[in-house]
Amino acid sequence: MISFGKNKILIAGFIVFAALLFAPDVFAKETVKEIFLDETTVAEKGYTVRTPDNAFAAGVRAGTADGPLNVVIKKLDTAEVPLKHGDFTRISDVYELNVKTPDGQKPKFNKWLQLRFQLDDDQGDLYHQKVILFWDNGAKTWRQLLTAKENLKSRTMYAVIPFDFSQVAIFEHPTTIEGFGSWYNYQLAKNRQKYADGIATHLYPQGTKLKVTNLANGKSAQVKVVSYWDKKTNEKRRRAADIVKYSFSKIASVSAGVVPVRIEIIPTAAKTATAAGGGEEKPAPKTAIQTDLSSIKSRAAIVMDEGGDVLFKKNSNKVYPVASISKLFTVEAVLKTNPDWKKQVKLIPEDDAEGARLFSPAGDVMTVKDLFYSTLTGSTNNGAKALARSSGLSKEEFAKRMNDEAKSAGLNQTKFFEPTGLDIRNVSTAKEIALFSLKNLNQKEIIEGTIRSVYSFDEILSVDKLVHHDVKSTNILLKEAHPTYEIISSKTGFLYESLHCLMMKVKSKKDGKIYTAVILGAPTSAVRFSEMRALLAKFVP
Repeated sequence: MISFGKNKILIAGFIVFAALLFAPDVFAKETVKEIFLDETTVAEKGYTVRTPDNAFAAGVRAGTADGPLNVVIKKLDTAEVPLKHGDFTRISDVYELNVKTPDGQKPKFNKWLQLRFQLDDDQGDLYHQKVILFWDNGAKTWRQLLTAKENLKSRTMYAVIPFDFSQVAIFEHPTTIEGFGSWYNYQLAKNRQKYADGIATHLYPQGTKLKVTNLANGKSAQVKVVSYWDKKTNEKRRRAADIVKYSFSKIASVSAGVVPVRIEIIPTAAKTATAAGGGEEKPAPKTAIQTDLSSIKSRAAIVMDEGGDVLFKKNSNKVYPVASISKLFTVEAVLKTNPDWKKQVKLIPEDDAEGARLFSPAGDVMTVKDLFYSTLTGSTNNGAKALARSSGLSKEEFAKRMNDEAKSAGLNQTKFFEPTGLDIRNVSTAKEIALFSLKNLNQKEIIEGTIRSVYSFDEILSVDKLVHHDVKSTNILLKEAHPTYEIISSKTGFLYESLHCLMMKVKSKKDGKIYTAVILGAPTSAVRFSEMRALLAKFVP
């Protein structure tokens, strides 16, 4: 049986939606498990019904009902099921649980059924908050299952439900974090006072204001990121943050040492911080989904077809910083040098950079190929610097190569000073980025690097013994289903000066034509993606 322990959550007054309980078959399904439980099993023993891959299980506890039960688990066609709900994105398959009496009637439950999801390592982000949602067919929407909770150590989601029929899945929040928090203190009294509200973490940029809540007692404190905390070391323990002792004492006794916490961004009017992962940033909290193209919030936007016809534009000729979109020109310049993919490159102190980065110290050795793909997929800044250096060109010579790439494409307002995009003098326009993407980005290496969600590799030599890397893309559209087009190239970018940027190059499944769309200066990451969805939905047949 599935064990919930002594702290099982029971929500009084849970509303059972009739539309859900008697929902018609609205999605394509595949039966993955069906079993008959006799009266003795249901009344005295209990039984856990598992899918063959153990990804989903339903627990019928002893005494759940007074008679035999027929239990059916089906897997739904995820392409037909909504991927989003508010800020949350679905990261698991959708399972349908149907429990009936042998004659097909609704059983009378004495105890609620138990659910369990087991997440694989590649499902969602290790730290991001996860919830179980169920599909309300009457309202045609997802609703949160309030009894759900996650075991932070085993990546297992549990819940109890009163439904004999339910369609459920795991969804993930883009910026809210759940993990373990510990505490530390400064030796000098002046620093203990100065950083009393401080927190060290590898998950958010320095200066980000956060709300930290102890999941064990509900107590909260407001803190600010003041220091970086090593990702690789703490990811193994799902340790999310080290909190200054003064602030930690607001949510727990310091004698506790380590407590389970939820960390949420405190929105600000001027800047929206984002959770950092393997890429340059994670999506910010979503505002209303943007579908009205007359009120695009981004500074600039454009949609062009392969013939160069402009289908939509806003400030498309205005010059703005383009942040990590610069890396498209970086890799184009590298490919022109006919690189040796197996060449080994040792990181040096000058490669170190802020923002998205490979968590590798100077002295670590990796191949040109791994630097190339980590630069594209994860937008790593130290990776881009080391990749440019591997070309044998000086910084000035490499920047000139990037500018030569722009000039050869007929771009007159595009200028570059370095390969990462951290320099706000790296500028272009939405129209010129679109033109460049149409004319270029056709090499298989660039296509592979910009459409994959994660790139994994092992270092040749690791000074800190942390050899393996899983470099993740921040483009959430890569994980979504797109029935009308396929993505053939993409790149995100973010600086506080450039705001959130995105280029998408797609191929229509209907007419086979290539289209490209560019967004520069979206106020949040969520707006960037919602506006891109709206633009492609409107103009790609």
